[in-house]
Amino acid sequence: DHDDIDSGEFKDLFITFCDPNGIDCCKANAGTLPPDETYCMGDPELLLDIDPTYIGAAPPSSAFGYQYIITENDLIIGLEESVDLTSFPVGTYGSCGISYALADAPSLPEPNGTTNINTIIALLNSPNPPLCADITDICMEVQIVDPPMEAFEVANLCVGDTLIFGSNIIVQGGSYKDTLTGIAACDSI
Repeated sequence: DHDDIDSGEFKDLFITFCDPNGIDCCKANAGTLPPDETYCMGDPELLLDIDPTYIGAAPPSSAFGYQYIITENDLIIGLEESVDLTSFPVGTYGSCGISYALADAPSLPEPNGTTNINTIIALLNSPNPPLCADITDICMEVQIVDPPMEAFEVANLCVGDTLIFGSNIIVQGGSYKDTLTGIAACDSI
C-alpha cells in the first residue's frame, strides 16, 4: 500500500536472487526418509507407506513434484510416485526420494537399470546441475528375505516326560503347532 501512516507486519516474504551462472536458485527439497527395513518376500507391507519429513516446509506442490527412485546395486530400476516392492524377489533395494521442479520432469533419470544413482547425485551437486532437483541425503534400504521354511519336528515322549515347544510345555502325545517369529517378523509355524 502507498499510505505512509499505515502500520503492519510481514507474515511471509520470499525473494530469490538468481545468478545466470548457476548460484543455487533451486529450492527442491527431498527431505529425509524413514530408517532401513527388512521384510519377507511377498509381504503386503512391501507396499511401503513412506512420506518424507522436512525441516521447515515442503516445497510447494504447485512448482515441485516428488517421486521415489528405486535402486538395486545402485542402479536405477524404478521411478515411482509410491514404493511398491510386493512383487520384488529376495534382494536389497534402495528407495531415494527426489524432489524436482515440475518444469524439469522430462529430465528425470530413466529407470533403465543402467544409470547409477551416484552419477545422478554427483550431477545434482555439481556447480551447474542439469535440472532443479534434490535427492534424499540417505536413501532407505529395504532388504527382502525368503520366508522361513516350514519344518516338522517329531518327538517321542515317555510317560512323565515334558517337551518345551515354542511357548508350550508338552506332557501328552498329540499334534501341536506354534507360531514362532523369524527374521523380519516373518512367521514360521
